Amino acid sequence: MTISFEITSKSYLILTISLLQNRLKVALFSINVVADDADQKQVNNSHVKDWLLGVKDGVLDAQDLIEEIIHIQVSKSKQEAAESQTISTVTNQQLGTFNVSPTSIDKNVVSRLKVVVQKLESLVGLKDSLLLLNVNTGFNAGSRMLKSPCFPSMESHMFGRNNDQTTLSNWLKSQDKKLSVISMVGMGGIGKTTLAQHLHNYPMIVESFDVSAWVNVSQDFDVCRIARVILESINGSVIQSTDQSILEKKLKEQLIGKKFFIVLDNVWIQDRMKWRRFKTPFTYGAQGSKILVTTRSGEVASVTASDQIHQLHHLDEEDSWTLFAKHAFHGFDDSYAVSWTKKTTLHEQIGKMVADKCKGLPLALIAIGDLLSIN
Repeated sequence: MTISFEITSKSYLILTISLLQNRLKVALFSINVVADDADQKQVNNSHVKDWLLGVKDGVLDAQDLIEEIIHIQVSKSKQEAAESQTISTVTNQQLGTFNVSPTSIDKNVVSRLKVVVQKLESLVGLKDSLLLLNVNTGFNAGSRMLKSPCFPSMESHMFGRNNDQTTLSNWLKSQDKKLSVISMVGMGGIGKTTLAQHLHNYPMIVESFDVSAWVNVSQDFDVCRIARVILESINGSVIQSTDQSILEKKLKEQLIGKKFFIVLDNVWIQDRMKWRRFKTPFTYGAQGSKILVTTRSGEVASVTASDQIHQLHHLDEEDSWTLFAKHAFHGFDDSYAVSWTKKTTLHEQIGKMVADKCKGLPLALIAIGDLLSIN
């Protein structure tokens, strides 16, 4: 019972760190795309200059804290590995690498990281007020701060999602309606974004559409921002307008007669009228056009009047172990996971306990696997 409780607590801490790092990546991407414009405008605009200084301070603080977290884990791991005597003892010590006791510095560091991430997210919210534009070429601003990809890093191979991918692929390739809205629903960390990325980048799907775009929507369903992102993805030029009517007209002009595939990731919206107006320009596309919505809420699927709703479930035991082992044990052979229950090595015993506690949640399996990786 003691081991089970400790694993659950430590898994929660590690998952929290991973979620904060993901939020950090999204914030950095949003900052990077306007960094060149901010760099130019700061000369004549003191508010922009202060904004840039705040960003740089936040990024440096985040880097220091992440390095501190890594240093703590490595130090504890080395210390406890030297003291290991038996399988039982080592099992507890290896998991103890992620100390989450009330007096642990780890919790303090994670709390500080959360504050830094929230600060950067608040700075992201100010960029529109400062009229900062996306004028970067190749996201070069990342060299001054931190590079952040347009999407969270994508797994080269998905585990346990073949049936989900097949179902969604068939819906995306269908031609039964002029415009279809498909909702992928599942709890946070279940793998909605990863699966959507694979669909968005899958050659057989991409080739069947004239244009495509990806928007990370998040909790604020900002119609103007979403429209600008889609327009910039389609025509590659900067859109400065913040007038919804103008943006709707531009969207209609860009999409009319074209078969498109738009991904709206992490959607939270409860206003049906707002959605109906947002959807209007998309009704002018060609037969077979699709909007793929990922969301945690089944209510969102209802608000968006989805034609198809796909519920994403937890991974089963075998796929959970394979995904965890892929990240925890470098060079791990996927086929080896089939017989994992027959093995008795120390690493596998630890891995089995941790993977079981993740309850088939991909984000938790990846995050803990990475942090427990055996070089």
